[in-house]
Amino acid sequence: MKRILMILVFAAIAATPTFAQSYSTGIGLKGGYPGYGGINLKHDFGGVFGDFTLGGGQYNLSFTALLEKQQSLKDGFDWYYGGGLYVYSWRNGHSYYYKEKYYNDRASFGAVFVLGLEYTFNEIPINIGIDAGPVVTFVPYTGVGFGSNIAVRYVLK
Repeated sequence: MKRILMILVFAAIAATPTFAQSYSTGIGLKGGYPGYGGINLKHDFGGVFGDFTLGGGQYNLSFTALLEKQQSLKDGFDWYYGGGLYVYSWRNGHSYYYKEKYYNDRASFGAVFVLGLEYTFNEIPINIGIDAGPVVTFVPYTGVGFGSNIAVRYVLK
């Protein structure tokens, strides 16, 4: 996992020597809930950004896919809103605890909605963002929670 991340970072650095406030693609790390963190790719698909995070650990794997509408504010700041889906799986024999009950299911699936703020530095090709919003779980139980994330990305033009 570390090797893949290092290759992606070096490829991103070599791919573009220029940067600006607006960007079409950013790659980096995003952490929070749901998913707890991983490698993040945010790309402009012509007015709608796709925000994808792949993460995991020794016993789990998570993937979150969001579609976001982004609006410029001022001096490198943008705000965005959107939603998407998350999938979380873990190996047999490992459970998680939620509302005084242990779940041994191997997967969790739900919807994520976000409202966020990000800043793209003008001097360096770095973008940072923070978002928060409701998380609706459909499987293995039905419930509503609240999630938030922080992202740091290398900006590709």
